[in-house]
Amino acid sequence: MDSSEMDSPYQELPISGEGRRGDGDVRAGLVKELLTLLANDHSSKQWKIVYLVRDPRGVMSSRTNLTWCKHDPACNDASRLCSEVQEDLAWEKRLRSQSPDQHYLIKFEDLSADVQLETEKLFRFLEMPVSDPVKIFLNMHTQSSKTRDDPFSTIRESNTVASGWQTKLSKNEIANLTNTCKPLLEMLNVL
Repeated sequence: MDSSEMDSPYQELPISGEGRRGDGDVRAGLVKELLTLLANDHSSKQWKIVYLVRDPRGVMSSRTNLTWCKHDPACNDASRLCSEVQEDLAWEKRLRSQSPDQHYLIKFEDLSADVQLETEKLFRFLEMPVSDPVKIFLNMHTQSSKTRDDPFSTIRESNTVASGWQTKLSKNEIANLTNTCKPLLEMLNVL
């Protein structure tokens, strides 16, 4: 099969419009909404829930190029982002302790640093094999040396993406974000 003919191995999740962001992120604070679904849907015991979290300095750096984000406090407020993610992580930790086979936490930075290993771990949790089409897709989208100016592109050189904020942001911006998000950064074990 030619890789250009291959369908993406990912599906869009049915999340309300309020929860979706144009930059591909799902709004922080979503875990509370998930709790309602878990409590009210009898099939939820069969669900596998993956929570992807990223260093907030990387998130804020990625958002700097999005013009619509500059005037949206739900997008440009680091304090708000960090408190929402911190709250999510606290809920997610509780959920994982109650149902460890149902909840999986993955850090964007770990995934970017070793796509193959982290994908294998994720798929093991999902009880799925890492198929050849998935491997081809990941290779095409994470090993590209082509620079993309499109902030919505999924084609990147993944091992440089996770730490890109360290060169994009000024030392002052990094210090401010680190100070603002210190409790969250400590929860993520990156401080």
